Order: sequence, then structure tokens, then C-alpha cells
Amino acid sequence: MNYKICPTYYSRLKMALEIVKGGDALLNAGCGTGELNYYLRDRFKENYGFDISRSDIATAKLLNKDNNIIFSVGDILQIDHKDNYFDTIVCSEVLEHVADRAKAMKELKRVLKNNGLLVISVPHDKYSFFYDPINYILERTLKKHLPIGAWGFGHYKLFSDEGLKSLAEREGLKIEKFYYITHAFAGLMENYTSSLLQPLLKSNSKNQGGEAKLNKEKKIGFNYNIPLIFKKISNFIFFVDKFFGRKSKKSVGLFMVCKRIN
Repeated sequence: MNYKICPTYYSRLKMALEIVKGGDALLNAGCGTGELNYYLRDRFKENYGFDISRSDIATAKLLNKDNNIIFSVGDILQIDHKDNYFDTIVCSEVLEHVADRAKAMKELKRVLKNNGLLVISVPHDKYSFFYDPINYILERTLKKHLPIGAWGFGHYKLFSDEGLKSLAEREGLKIEKFYYITHAFAGLMENYTSSLLQPLLKSNSKNQGGEAKLNKEKKIGFNYNIPLIFKKISNFIFFVDKFFGRKSKKSVGLFMVCKRIN
């Protein structure tokens, strides 16, 4: 069973697979349990992923027997690779967990080749009411939030579109594409499903460091397979959401593609 069947996760995965074409070396910075490395395994000569969560890396190694994919425990604030090494870096749903985001961006640029692509996704501070109505109301009335919904999973920060763009531009990165992904319809379809599923089915639901415990993953038989019925449902939700939200800048997530030009 794969607990990442919710529309917002599926939309990020779908977009990343469409944008990342292939090359010499891939880095999945904050790779989680390694799904993206697995799906991109035939597109790169070298395929690396690191995460601060020992549980996630243990799961990634358990599920990936391909010697071409190398997983390690690591910190985005001190990436254990040499300068100008990767032609593609994906950093999906990571920066919201990091206190020093400027340093993280500097590290990502350091290990990226000139003309290399950096693909980033983060949660948007202008999320739909339907995705997280509790925090939507709390933030606008009491200036507070609860650790659920948009603020779940150990998030320190939600990003504005201008805030994310400026974070990249301060490092001299050129923004090639920018998307607002998953709007009101996807938010309504998902709502608090991911907030309920992840603590129930994942050993390290807050996505922090710690011991490598895989009790829940082993119990549910976690794997990368998303059943066909869920793919069809997610594709339908994604299509409808994209159609009705095509002019909206209110979204659950932000998705940015940058190029290193110096």
C-alpha cells in the first residue's frame, strides 16, 4: 500500500516526471522514501537521494535494489557532494522544514552545474479554504495555526509566491517556469486526508531526523505502487482542478523550475 495517494502529492509527482527529462546526474534533495528516484531510474546515469530522516532512507534502501540509486542520510544545509556536480536537482516539499532557507538554497546552487535545472515545490501560504478550513479561519482571526493540514508534517513555514521567487533570485538563479498547483477542487477532495493518513501509516510522520523505525511501513506493506483506480481518480481530480483553477493564484502548492546561469 502507498499512503501517498492524495491529489496534492500525486500532482507534484506528475509534474516532476513531466519536467525532468534526464541527464548525467540527478540529486533528490530531501528524497523522503525515494519514490522520485525510483521513477527516474532510467533517465540518469547517476541517481542520488538524501534525507535527514533515517526512517525514510531505510525505507528507500529497502525498496530500491538498483545499485545505480544511492541513498544516504544527509542535511540540505551541508550537502555531501562536490561543487557543480548535478545537472538536475529536485527539492520537493523540503524548504518548509528548514529554518535557514537561504543557506539551503545556496547549497543547492553550489552542487548544481551551470545551466543545470533546479526543481522546487513548497506549500503555498494562500491555500484554498477547502484544503484546510480550520487553519484558514484561525490564521485570519487569531493569527494562530494548528499542526494539521497546511501546517502539518513538521512545517516551519508556508511560502508566498514572491518569497519563493526572491529566494532563488538572490542566489542568481533564473526562474524558467512557475506554477500554482492544486486549487480549490483538489483541496476539497483531499481536505485532511493526508493529515490523517500519514501519522497512522508512517513511522516518522513529522519528517525529522531520528532512529530508523519502519514498524508502520512494514505492517502495511508500503510500496511505490499506486493502484490504477487511484491513478484514474487522481488524474480526473487533477484535470478538473487545473481547468477550474487555471486563472487562480490561490493554491495548495507552488512549483518552480530554475536554471543556474553562473
